[in-house]
Amino acid sequence: MIDSHCHTSYSKHATGTVDDLVRASITAGVSILTITDHAPFPVDINNRLLASELDCYFADIERARQTYQGQITILRGLELDYMLGTEAYNLELLARYPMDFVIGSIHYVEVPGEPMVKVWELSRLAGQAFLDRYFASLEALLDSGLFDAVGHADTLLRGV
Repeated sequence: MIDSHCHTSYSKHATGTVDDLVRASITAGVSILTITDHAPFPVDINNRLLASELDCYFADIERARQTYQGQITILRGLELDYMLGTEAYNLELLARYPMDFVIGSIHYVEVPGEPMVKVWELSRLAGQAFLDRYFASLEALLDSGLFDAVGHADTLLRGV
Protein backbone atom coordinates (compact mmCIF):
# COMPACT_ATOMS: atom_id res chain seq x y z
CA MET A 1 0.00 0.00 0.00
CA ILE A 2 1.21 3.51 -0.85
CA ASP A 3 0.03 6.77 0.72
CA SER A 4 1.11 9.88 -1.17
CA HIS A 5 -1.07 12.54 0.43
CA CYS A 6 -1.07 12.89 4.19
CA HIS A 7 -0.73 15.63 6.75
CA THR A 8 0.61 15.99 10.27
CA SER A 9 -0.02 18.65 12.87
CA TYR A 10 2.31 20.89 10.86
CA SER A 11 -0.68 21.56 8.58
CA LYS A 12 -2.63 22.92 11.59
CA HIS A 13 -5.84 21.04 10.65
CA ALA A 14 -4.47 17.54 11.21
CA THR A 15 -3.21 15.87 14.37
CA GLY A 16 -0.13 13.86 15.17
CA THR A 17 3.57 14.25 14.67
CA VAL A 18 5.62 12.90 11.78
CA ASP A 19 6.59 10.01 14.05
CA ASP A 20 2.93 9.33 14.94
CA LEU A 21 2.01 9.27 11.25
CA VAL A 22 4.85 6.90 10.35
CA ARG A 23 4.04 4.48 13.16
CA ALA A 24 0.33 4.44 12.23
CA SER A 25 1.26 3.88 8.58
CA ILE A 26 3.49 0.92 9.43
CA THR A 27 0.68 -0.57 11.53
CA ALA A 28 -1.74 -0.11 8.61
CA GLY A 29 0.58 -1.90 6.20
CA VAL A 30 1.75 1.12 4.20
CA SER A 31 5.05 0.37 2.46
CA ILE A 32 5.68 3.82 0.92
CA LEU A 33 4.61 6.97 2.74
CA THR A 34 4.94 10.45 1.30
CA ILE A 35 4.46 13.15 3.90
CA THR A 36 2.87 16.12 2.13
CA ASP A 37 1.88 18.79 4.61
CA HIS A 38 0.48 22.06 3.25
CA ALA A 39 3.32 24.34 2.19
CA PRO A 40 3.54 27.96 3.26
CA PHE A 41 1.35 30.21 1.11
CA PRO A 42 0.25 33.84 1.46
CA VAL A 43 -3.42 32.82 1.69
CA ASP A 44 -4.84 31.14 4.81
CA ILE A 45 -1.73 30.90 6.98
CA ASN A 46 -3.71 29.15 9.72
CA ASN A 47 -4.01 25.82 7.84
CA ARG A 48 -0.45 25.11 6.77
CA LEU A 49 3.21 25.07 7.60
CA LEU A 50 4.76 28.41 8.33
CA ALA A 51 7.95 29.27 6.47
CA SER A 52 9.72 29.31 9.85
CA GLU A 53 8.74 25.63 10.39
CA LEU A 54 10.09 24.19 7.14
CA ASP A 55 13.55 23.31 8.46
CA CYS A 56 12.03 21.45 11.45
CA TYR A 57 9.48 19.73 9.21
CA PHE A 58 12.12 18.32 6.88
CA ALA A 59 14.39 17.44 9.83
CA ASP A 60 11.51 15.47 11.39
CA ILE A 61 11.00 13.60 8.12
CA GLU A 62 14.72 12.84 7.85
CA ARG A 63 14.82 11.62 11.46
CA ALA A 64 11.87 9.31 10.74
CA ARG A 65 13.58 8.02 7.58
CA GLN A 66 16.57 6.99 9.70
CA THR A 67 14.53 5.61 12.61
CA TYR A 68 12.21 3.45 10.48
CA GLN A 69 14.66 2.46 7.75
CA GLY A 70 13.87 -1.05 6.57
CA GLN A 71 10.28 -0.90 7.86
CA ILE A 72 8.82 1.69 5.50
CA THR A 73 10.01 3.98 2.70
CA ILE A 74 9.39 7.61 3.65
CA LEU A 75 9.42 10.31 0.99
CA ARG A 76 9.78 14.06 1.55
CA GLY A 77 6.99 16.12 0.07
CA LEU A 78 4.71 19.09 0.27
CA GLU A 79 1.26 19.99 -0.96
CA LEU A 80 1.62 23.36 -2.66
CA ASP A 81 -1.28 25.65 -3.36
CA TYR A 82 -1.69 26.87 -6.90
CA MET A 83 -3.41 30.03 -8.00
CA LEU A 84 -2.92 31.82 -11.29
CA GLY A 85 0.26 33.87 -10.99
CA THR A 86 1.87 31.90 -8.14
CA GLU A 87 4.46 30.08 -10.25
CA ALA A 88 7.40 32.23 -9.07
CA TYR A 89 6.40 31.82 -5.42
CA ASN A 90 6.19 28.04 -5.79
CA LEU A 91 9.42 27.81 -7.82
CA GLU A 92 11.30 29.67 -5.08
CA LEU A 93 9.97 27.29 -2.44
CA LEU A 94 10.81 24.22 -4.51
CA ALA A 95 14.35 25.47 -5.10
CA ARG A 96 15.02 25.74 -1.35
CA TYR A 97 14.23 22.17 -0.30
CA PRO A 98 14.89 18.83 -2.01
CA MET A 99 11.66 16.87 -2.31
CA ASP A 100 10.67 13.47 -3.58
CA PHE A 101 7.04 14.26 -4.39
CA VAL A 102 5.10 17.50 -4.78
CA ILE A 103 1.33 17.83 -4.98
CA GLY A 104 -0.24 20.87 -6.62
CA SER A 105 -3.70 21.68 -5.31
CA ILE A 106 -6.25 24.37 -5.98
CA HIS A 107 -7.86 25.39 -2.70
CA TYR A 108 -8.68 29.00 -3.61
CA VAL A 109 -9.96 30.57 -6.82
CA GLU A 110 -9.96 34.28 -7.49
CA VAL A 111 -13.01 35.26 -9.49
CA PRO A 112 -12.86 38.85 -10.79
CA GLY A 113 -15.37 41.06 -9.01
CA GLU A 114 -16.17 38.47 -6.30
CA PRO A 115 -14.70 37.47 -2.96
CA MET A 116 -12.15 34.67 -3.26
CA VAL A 117 -13.80 31.25 -3.53
CA LYS A 118 -12.55 28.53 -1.21
CA VAL A 119 -13.16 25.03 -2.57
CA TRP A 120 -14.95 24.00 0.61
CA GLU A 121 -17.62 26.67 0.03
CA LEU A 122 -19.78 24.09 -1.70
CA SER A 123 -22.61 26.42 -2.69
CA ARG A 124 -20.21 28.56 -4.75
CA LEU A 125 -18.62 25.74 -6.79
CA ALA A 126 -21.29 25.57 -9.50
CA GLY A 127 -21.15 29.23 -10.61
CA GLN A 128 -20.04 29.71 -14.22
CA ALA A 129 -17.45 32.36 -13.31
CA PHE A 130 -15.95 30.00 -10.73
CA LEU A 131 -15.91 27.08 -13.16
CA ASP A 132 -14.21 29.13 -15.88
CA ARG A 133 -11.55 30.36 -13.48
CA TYR A 134 -11.10 26.95 -11.83
CA PHE A 135 -10.45 25.20 -15.14
CA ALA A 136 -8.10 27.98 -16.26
CA SER A 137 -6.22 27.49 -12.99
CA LEU A 138 -6.16 23.71 -13.38
CA GLU A 139 -4.85 24.00 -16.94
CA ALA A 140 -2.11 26.40 -15.79
CA LEU A 141 -1.23 24.10 -12.87
CA LEU A 142 -0.78 21.20 -15.28
CA ASP A 143 1.16 23.29 -17.80
CA SER A 144 3.52 24.62 -15.11
CA GLY A 145 5.37 21.30 -14.80
CA LEU A 146 6.03 22.05 -11.12
CA PHE A 147 4.07 19.17 -9.63
CA ASP A 148 4.17 15.38 -9.57
CA ALA A 149 0.43 15.06 -8.92
CA VAL A 150 -2.76 17.09 -8.68
CA GLY A 151 -4.48 17.06 -5.32
CA HIS A 152 -8.21 17.05 -4.77
CA ALA A 153 -9.18 16.21 -8.34
CA ASP A 154 -12.71 15.63 -7.02
CA THR A 155 -13.17 19.21 -5.80
CA LEU A 156 -16.04 20.03 -8.16
CA LEU A 157 -17.91 16.87 -7.21
CA ARG A 158 -18.16 18.10 -3.63
CA GLY A 159 -20.54 20.85 -4.71
CA VAL A 160 -22.90 18.53 -6.55
